[in-house]
Amino acid sequence: MDTDNFDIWRLCDELTVSQAALLFIGLNPSENLHVEDQADVNRPEGYHAATTAILDGLKSDRIKGTIERTPKEVGVESRAFLPDRSVVSVDSLKKWLQSKGVVAHPFYLPKASHDEFLDPSHPRYSPKLAAATAAWKLLEDEKLLNGTTPKKAAIKWLRQHANHYGLCDDEGLPSESVIEEIAKIVNWQTKGGAPKTPS
Repeated sequence: MDTDNFDIWRLCDELTVSQAALLFIGLNPSENLHVEDQADVNRPEGYHAATTAILDGLKSDRIKGTIERTPKEVGVESRAFLPDRSVVSVDSLKKWLQSKGVVAHPFYLPKASHDEFLDPSHPRYSPKLAAATAAWKLLEDEKLLNGTTPKKAAIKWLRQHANHYGLCDDEGLPSESVIEEIAKIVNWQTKGGAPKTPS
């Protein structure tokens, strides 16, 4: 998809799950209006995985939106998920992607020129700096801070994404000393005290 089409879709505050998934795999929803009418084997590569992941995010309430299913029928226990009728909040989708370790995406999280330090191909790329930045950004999600401190929440996320940012030791396990060091940088609540519960 070209940049102009990406920019037009960025005006949307909400998208259907189908549109969101197509944009995630780099396709223009306007050119794939009937993707749900196609057989599974004819749908774009990655589309099914993307819709499934977004549905999981909706179910866990990590992504804000609504889930629509086929009408209830007598004798039928399960109702099929309808990606072309279910809706997601773009802002919450971006935060969810960041929580999964995605810090750059052509549509959802385009890299600004001042974010070039997050590019692994940059000659001055620092994995620790990129990890600290990603952890700091994702902690905008107040759910991750509910009942805990920014430092503890950062440590938990850094452990989960240690491999992605090269924060593992020679045995492939998260390096606790490195993670502790980065979490101290991320932490803005340095005076201690009981964790604040978001209102």
